[in-house]
Amino acid sequence: MTLTIREWECPDSNTKHERDINDAINIKKFALDKQNLIGL
Repeated sequence: MTLTIREWECPDSNTKHERDINDAINIKKFALDKQNLIGL
């Protein structure tokens, strides 16, 4: 997937995803995990 694709749909669940929002969620989870605030 190239960076020009901003939205995509999961082929298994047909759920639509927005790339920037998904990235922000993953960065937040990673940061909280590194501070031992959540478990992944």
